[in-house]
Amino acid sequence: MDVLVRLARERLALVPHVLAGTVLVLLLAHALPLYQLSADDWSVVKYGPLFVEERKLGREIDALLRPGETFYVWGSEVGLYYVSGRRLPSGAYSVWPIVDGPSAARLTRRAVADLRREQPELFVVSNWTQIWIKGHHPVLDWLAAHYRPFAGQDGRSPFTVHVRRGGRLEREAGRADAR
Repeated sequence: MDVLVRLARERLALVPHVLAGTVLVLLLAHALPLYQLSADDWSVVKYGPLFVEERKLGREIDALLRPGETFYVWGSEVGLYYVSGRRLPSGAYSVWPIVDGPSAARLTRRAVADLRREQPELFVVSNWTQIWIKGHHPVLDWLAAHYRPFAGQDGRSPFTVHVRRGGRLEREAGRADAR
C-alpha cells in the first residue's frame, strides 16, 4: 500500500508541470503564426489600416513639402509629424483637448492663432475623427476659408489632405493643369 501512495504522490507532483507545458504549447501555437506577419500586416490585424496609412502619408508629405514648410493634423495621428520629420506648427496638436474639456476654448484660440501665423502648406484631416466631432468648430471654419482638398485623393484613405489657397502646392498644381 505504501508503494501505491508513493506512486500516486509522484504522479500528482507531475501535474503542475504537465499543465504548464500544455499551456506553453497552446500559447506558442497561437502566437508563433503572428511572427510570420510583417510589421504592417500585424498592425492592420491589430488596429486596422490607420497606422500603416499614417506612415505612408507621412512619407508622402515629406516628399511634397520643401524644407521649412509645415502641415497641420486635425486628429490625433501625431505620428505623421514623426514620420515626415516636420515640426508641429502649433502647440495645440491633438484634436481631443481642442474640442472638449476645460481647456478647449483656450486651445482653440491658440490653434487658430498658430495656424494664422504659420500658414501650413498642408492641412490633414483624420476622417474618423470627424465622425466623432459633431457640428462646426473654429479650426474647421479656418480650414474651409483657407484650404481646399488636394486633387486626386483616394476616397478610401483614412485622411483627407487640403492645400493652402494661394500656397506653393496650389500654384504648382495650377501650372501642371495648364499644361
